[in-house]
Amino acid sequence: MKKPLVVALMPLLSGILLGAAWPERGLPLLLFLGLIPLLWLNESVRNDGQPKKGMRIFLHAWAGFLSFNALTTWWIWNSTAGGALMAILCNALFMALVWWLAEQVGQKFGRQRGYLALLLFWLAFEYLHLNWDLTWPWLQLGNGFAGWYLLVQWYEITGVLGGTLWVLVGNLALWEWWRNGRQMQVKALAFPVLWLLLPSSASLLRYASYEEQGSKARMGCVQPNFDPYTEKFRGSSAQQIKTMIDLVEPLAEADLILFPETAIPQPIWSDKIEAEGPLTPFRALTKNGKTAVLTGIYCVDWLPANLKSVPSSASPGPNGSWIDDHNSAILLNPDQSYALYHKSKLVPGVEKLPFASVLKPLQDKLFSSIQGLMGDMGTQRERTVLAHSARKELRTAPIVCYESVFGEFCTEFVRNGATHLGIITNDAWWGNTAGHRQLLAYARLRAIETRRAVARSANTGISCFINQRGDVEQPLAYETRGAIYGEIRLNDHITPYVVYGDWLGRFSVWISGLLLAAFLVRQKLGRQS
Repeated sequence: MKKPLVVALMPLLSGILLGAAWPERGLPLLLFLGLIPLLWLNESVRNDGQPKKGMRIFLHAWAGFLSFNALTTWWIWNSTAGGALMAILCNALFMALVWWLAEQVGQKFGRQRGYLALLLFWLAFEYLHLNWDLTWPWLQLGNGFAGWYLLVQWYEITGVLGGTLWVLVGNLALWEWWRNGRQMQVKALAFPVLWLLLPSSASLLRYASYEEQGSKARMGCVQPNFDPYTEKFRGSSAQQIKTMIDLVEPLAEADLILFPETAIPQPIWSDKIEAEGPLTPFRALTKNGKTAVLTGIYCVDWLPANLKSVPSSASPGPNGSWIDDHNSAILLNPDQSYALYHKSKLVPGVEKLPFASVLKPLQDKLFSSIQGLMGDMGTQRERTVLAHSARKELRTAPIVCYESVFGEFCTEFVRNGATHLGIITNDAWWGNTAGHRQLLAYARLRAIETRRAVARSANTGISCFINQRGDVEQPLAYETRGAIYGEIRLNDHITPYVVYGDWLGRFSVWISGLLLAAFLVRQKLGRQS
């Protein structure tokens, strides 16, 4: 095969290997090979004597990561074409920039320091990508093990970024063995083999020996199966509520019943929650004195005109007032009290206008004609834990849909006292694609990181329970109407990851900053000499 054709195919090969590793049905061991074609291209470009090396390395990387993003997240198109293009193109661009920058450092400081730069820059990128307005951490490399969660029980210490480091070092070690002539001596292969086997073996031992902790709670999860495009937000709200309540009858003995995200499709004003209305049938379920209900609602705040500080997400209302809407979870307690949580990790574009301080005045002109890029909902600062009034040890982390992708974010609920994770979601926007299966798989990682059992209620599926080891129990198939009932454990022990969060990411950000400063200084001195 001619070299130009090989060069053209290598980025695609990298994307295919990474994509074929992805959950829920991928082979994650391919992650340890996925970057090697791009490393081979870097070496080829360095030694080919042709100009514009940096630009070619960047374009190769972008092509490879573009194919990876497209193969794994193409299903976003079912929800929003504009959002899909932005997510795939921009995420691939960010990955390619990290790759290119690490290569620049390697050319200036040497190959080994270039490898170190790749590790630090990539970990820093994944960490920062969790915490800005264009956040899209779906393809963190450590997420690739969500399907084979038995291999990453040590995420209770490192979180997903530990898996990313595992993948990056594994690729570099195997590439160095290949580059140095693929010598088959034990010494040459010892490090890459041990790097793959030791964490896996330790994880399998941890999985086999781990015993679930805490008292038991009886949980019910409802899956109403309403199509969001043709039924959920267009049909009769009263009829939908009746359908959901009818599904609850077998769950009458539950301590907590979960309904999915935006289970009640009509707006509920925050100052009228206790009045008769769409919440009344749900509140009736709690009058037995032992059952609480967690459900998703569309909650709207009315803010007076004289408010000193108006949230950036608020929109003008009548007579100078303001209106702020939220994608919320509400807990209705047996003592007839209630508690609210507003979803705070919002989907960029769909639920959150990125860089609102700059773009808010231009929102109507820039985005009104672009499907799926118009949302701007309110959030809250703290991670509110919703406590059961009759069972004090039953303290729920109300995680709404997209929030379940964010490991360190979910640990904030646990630090605030949550004894289990209650995930409510609506994955139907993507259809019966890999999207909803991937999101379910990521919930397994949250269970392992926090050692908290999960009760998951999804509009169209997959509703289930997940134990503290990450095992999925009683899954209710996608596009199935029904409910599940079971027991989970309520754990109050704290894992190292809950205490320290994404410590690998924070460390990498600081060291990356120092390395970049040294690189820029060296560049400047080189130009002056």
